Amino acid sequence: MDNVKIENIITEIANIFPVRRIADIPEASAQASYLPPVYDDPSKFQNSPIDDLADEFRKEIFEISDANKISPVEIIKGYEESIIRIILDEALGNYTYYPKGGFTNKELELSKLFTSVDRDYQDLVLSTVAGINFRRSDVYVSTETGIKDPSGLYEFDFNKSFSDNVILYKSIAGRSISGFIKTKSLNKQFNKTFKIITKTKYDSLLILTPHVMEYLIELDKKYDGKIELSFINHKLYIRVIGENLFANTERNLYLKEEKIIEFIEELESVQKLISFLKNINFVSEQ
Repeated sequence: MDNVKIENIITEIANIFPVRRIADIPEASAQASYLPPVYDDPSKFQNSPIDDLADEFRKEIFEISDANKISPVEIIKGYEESIIRIILDEALGNYTYYPKGGFTNKELELSKLFTSVDRDYQDLVLSTVAGINFRRSDVYVSTETGIKDPSGLYEFDFNKSFSDNVILYKSIAGRSISGFIKTKSLNKQFNKTFKIITKTKYDSLLILTPHVMEYLIELDKKYDGKIELSFINHKLYIRVIGENLFANTERNLYLKEEKIIEFIEELESVQKLISFLKNINFVSEQ
């Protein structure tokens, strides 16, 4: 997607919801002085322009809430759904969106990419890429500290079984890999990027061709080392680990422009990956 289309998307979103633009961020954006104010002692910080805009928007939210007897959280969710539709209209075109939908626990277990049994989900999207049906949902996994770690999970159905089942983890710590073994490829950089888990030592050879490995290394760099994948039966699962588009939105009441761009690029990247993989002969002839 070119920069003009991305800018049009951001502008359309900014017409209904505050957006912190990259151009408005001071050079020392990492300094505490630009972070949202600490509400237990606001005197410690000076509000940025986006904080002032968000405060005005917050007043509007509460006015709507009081007038219509609707929870402010529900009102914000309504805005979030509208924002996702704006992005999906441009990035996918043809899709089905269920704001309260998601993967079942059984489906998440089948992906082999999640360990915790305490999960939540939202924003289920169904669409097709290069003739391959896919689903995407935000998934939240509860940690021992009670914080829910967000991820985006994609499931692509290739209809034909892969030659083998292969899982690519960032780390196998805490993973239950019963029935699988850890193996390595001949690509040293790939071995540093992913931990390869397969049924047998040679299971990954037909799927992880040199071309595929180089592609996945570059894809992982694009996501700052925060993706995991699994080729299970006839489905490919991709987990993008990290903050989602609406992280902290309910507290700060604004979106970050860079997060909008990341989400658009995420959708584009996985579409390119599927188009690439579709031309690779790694499916079983059975």
